Amino acid sequence: MNKELKELETIRSDAKEIFRSCLTAVDPYEAVKRFVRVEGDRLVVGMEGGPETELDLAEFDRISLVGAGKATAPMTDSTNTTRGPPVFFSFQVSANNR
Repeated sequence: MNKELKELETIRSDAKEIFRSCLTAVDPYEAVKRFVRVEGDRLVVGMEGGPETELDLAEFDRISLVGAGKATAPMTDSTNTTRGPPVFFSFQVSANNR
């Protein structure tokens, strides 16, 4: 019985770890942090090591972000830490009205 209880505790612990990893993987804030970054004077969009799109920030006066939906607020918040010149402008519509 003690062995079965220990196995059950291990299964529960593993399940919690898997669940937390899944939540982190789909977190909108973290997703944008993984896929949008500023490197020097370039805005890079895409997965590192995968296909990427690069924009020369010197060619733009401003970049506008427009989004809709519940994930928009955390995604826009994430760009606050990835932005570089020029200043980003964001407009968002979500059920939370953040």
